[in-house]
Amino acid sequence: MLSCKVLIIEDDSTLALLISEAMNSRPGFDTNVVHSVNAALEHMHQHAVDMILLDLSLPDADDAMNVIPQLTSQGLIPVIVISGRTDDDSRIRALTLGADDYLCKPFHPGELLLRAEKRWHAAQALRPPTAVVTPAASRMIHLQIDDAVLALDHQQQCCIKGDQQTRLTTVEFVLLQTLVQGAGSILASDQLLDSLMAELGDHHDFAPASIPVLMHRIRRKIASLHDGNNLIVNVPRRGYQLNPLVRVLHRG
Repeated sequence: MLSCKVLIIEDDSTLALLISEAMNSRPGFDTNVVHSVNAALEHMHQHAVDMILLDLSLPDADDAMNVIPQLTSQGLIPVIVISGRTDDDSRIRALTLGADDYLCKPFHPGELLLRAEKRWHAAQALRPPTAVVTPAASRMIHLQIDDAVLALDHQQQCCIKGDQQTRLTTVEFVLLQTLVQGAGSILASDQLLDSLMAELGDHHDFAPASIPVLMHRIRRKIASLHDGNNLIVNVPRRGYQLNPLVRVLHRG
């Protein structure tokens, strides 16, 4: 059985203990607890982390939501926000910044376990095998945008330009890959959700309304590498497509 190393970032010691005990009750989860952003970053520097449970009220951050992009920069680490903020704006902002899920306090431990298991299985679905991967198996896709070339690396789930790269979450990479494979076709939100189902099985619970948020996240990450023509085009009332100006050069 694969072990999921969970980092709990929660300044309330009692609640952190309850979360830790709930997670550890399910085989496969192994938890560590820290009480601040700085302690979390230090832990991640020294230890492997497979999932993060993040409280938004921490002593060394005016708003811990602002640290979500830094926590998700490695792409393969699901982040579940656990917060007392129940308003829709907080949920949307957290998802826009890169969180994979949002759970409001108070919550049932069973719901936390179900959400954590779904996010863990989804992250594992596209995680590369531990065996040595040959160059032919790396599944690189090269895209030409203006005079720039971007490479999509399936193994690392990242987008590369020269010596720069940005990592995508599993869901983001599947959606971007689906648009690339569509070769300029306009795909509706339902079609994009079908692609997630095909790749991840039933280990995702996104709704059509979440697609704009996910597309915004992908655009923002790609923009950190290339600020020219938008890679993804929103076609009003129809869906999304790979920018027709983008050329798929080659695969492999």
